[in-house]
Amino acid sequence: MKYEKCVFCTSSRMDHYALLLLVALFPLVCSRWTEEYDHFTFAQSWPPGVCAVAPREHHTCHVDKQVTTWTIHGLWPTQGSEIGPHDCNSSMEFDFSKIASLQKDLLTFWPNLYTDTELESFWSHEWTKHGTCAQDLPETTGEYNYFSKGLEMNHKYDMLKMLSDGGVTPSPTEQYSYKQFMAAVKQSTGFDPNIVCSFIELDNGTDFHLVSEIEICLSKTDFTPVACPGSENSSKGGNQSGSYKTIKSRSKCHQHFNYPPIQYVFNRKTGMFELPNDLVGR
Repeated sequence: MKYEKCVFCTSSRMDHYALLLLVALFPLVCSRWTEEYDHFTFAQSWPPGVCAVAPREHHTCHVDKQVTTWTIHGLWPTQGSEIGPHDCNSSMEFDFSKIASLQKDLLTFWPNLYTDTELESFWSHEWTKHGTCAQDLPETTGEYNYFSKGLEMNHKYDMLKMLSDGGVTPSPTEQYSYKQFMAAVKQSTGFDPNIVCSFIELDNGTDFHLVSEIEICLSKTDFTPVACPGSENSSKGGNQSGSYKTIKSRSKCHQHFNYPPIQYVFNRKTGMFELPNDLVGR
């Protein structure tokens, strides 16, 4: 944490207690938070994978029909292999009115899938935890610019298309390996991604594994893809699960896992993703 110098004038008549108070408040009044980070982690989520985690987090999950592709989890300032800094300015409280004009796009490409939470709570969380730490760049200064940049990156780095171009397409039955996912993304970006998986607990005691999130690293200067610290593109190398050793608290993927279509729902009896009855025949 760095502090910029602040010069203020004091009156010769200022009493002793007022001076002590001013000195105590000096770091808060005359400083600017300048936590450092060297790149962004851009995380995109696959809605079925998000909803698979919801019950264990005691949430209700629903994917609206306008959601047809990978959605945004967040655009996160990252220092080295650690996602962060976090929560850099508590005075910059989230104000939805500043991004109200983006609501249609946010509901489609950056939606809150947890229907038992306030609609704006997800965006508020992302702004408070991550957006406030990206205020040193013109492209991400203020709520509107920060969320606009995230939406722009979602369109620019179209994960559905990148995977499809690499031969990986949603399927209710087919499984893919993490190597196939890694290769498909690298073919488009030039660098290995970080792949996160989730699972559904079946009634027979086994687990159904599926892709939940893909993260790519972006340059802080021009938002182009760069090597993620700890990936196979860097000196540290990756592990055999497909998740990088240096990225903590990430869910590792099995050798093979599922990539179900967005609007399909999981049937615990059959252990498969199926098209809901109200969509059959459409």
